[in-house]
Amino acid sequence: MTVRFPDQAAPRVDGFAAQRSGLPRAAWVARGNRWPPMDKAGKDEGPGIGGGTTHCTVAIIDDQPIARAGMERLIADQPHFDVIVSVSSAGEFEAVDRRCDVVVLAARAGTGRAQADTIAGVAKVAHPVVASTWEAPMAVAEAFRAGARGCVTRHSEQEELLTALRIVASGGLYVCAALAERFQAEMGRVARDGLAGLAPREIEMVRWIALGYTQSQIATRMGLSPATVNTYAKRIRGKLRVTNKAELTRVAIQLGYLADDPRGAGAWARPRDVS
Repeated sequence: MTVRFPDQAAPRVDGFAAQRSGLPRAAWVARGNRWPPMDKAGKDEGPGIGGGTTHCTVAIIDDQPIARAGMERLIADQPHFDVIVSVSSAGEFEAVDRRCDVVVLAARAGTGRAQADTIAGVAKVAHPVVASTWEAPMAVAEAFRAGARGCVTRHSEQEELLTALRIVASGGLYVCAALAERFQAEMGRVARDGLAGLAPREIEMVRWIALGYTQSQIATRMGLSPATVNTYAKRIRGKLRVTNKAELTRVAIQLGYLADDPRGAGAWARPRDVS
């Protein structure tokens, strides 16, 4: 699905009038229009992946027009992605007041607190994928604590950004390869004492769950029955005050439980089948 620019689009039907617009993209969105425009029948193509369909709606926030335009075309050329907002600042994004599934947020130099506040604000309405040079004082771990669901660098390959979008849109978390070692080191510095009150075996199970292992695989690795694993999982969710795997994974990151991978294979390696 490609983005149709306003001067190429079919008339937009919004229930009141059909019109063709030659407005720039930013102005088109700022006036409350859908981007890309609705189809000829005036129908939206449905909610994003988070809403249970195969489409993901994406917003882009980048203060560099050329980079932003390139990102629009890259994402819109992918199947199942719709770019519905493209603006230069988080303030403009807030003013547009459009709901979407994922936001690509280009974070600029500034204080760590200011950047974290921006991420937190965006995270209230969508899942942020943060693209940054990651210069001090901004930390990858701090971005995740603020609400980021994915982190890539401004020099990441195009396919890596698309991979991050697919994973985040499906409810996962993503750290690009260039940031993985740095992220793990940052998490190793996170203070853990007394943060959650989990027992050592509970912490081990949190790691396995956050790393993507099934209850059956965890039972085999920990020498427990599936029923016991299920009981552990319920108790852990209660202690951490989370209701699903995505929330548990985020809390595990915040508490530093993924810093020391019990397999010694890297915190983000894929789980292998357990016989």
